[in-house]
Amino acid sequence: MNEPKSLSEMVKDLAQLIVRYIRQEVGRSVQDSVIAPLDALRNRVVFTIIAAFAFGVALIFAGNGLFLLLETAVGQRWIAMLIVAALFGAAGFFLFRKGMRSGQRKTDIARSETAGHPASSGSDQGEGHGGDSLPANP
Repeated sequence: MNEPKSLSEMVKDLAQLIVRYIRQEVGRSVQDSVIAPLDALRNRVVFTIIAAFAFGVALIFAGNGLFLLLETAVGQRWIAMLIVAALFGAAGFFLFRKGMRSGQRKTDIARSETAGHPASSGSDQGEGHGGDSLPANP
């Protein structure tokens, strides 16, 4: 009937049971800590791309509708095009100026940090060192 197993068979069964348990736990751990977060990230990225595409298409239709409304209000297409071109030109001009000002501020800040660096003396502030000196840590 039920013969007692030898010691070697019991050790072999124990080893198989341990291997099966470790594989199960490693698989569950990998599923919980790696695969599930990657699935969530994949879903977020995919739906964000789809939403951005839909939003872009909606913006195109809204812009088209607003242009047609402007054309109807003005009465002539070329006048509406001039108005839209003037709006985009003004927006581009102001954004360009803002970018130039923020770029100027960044270089002014970088110059003031470099000038106040303790390793530099007052006599060599105007001379460049080829970028080999680092600014002080904040």
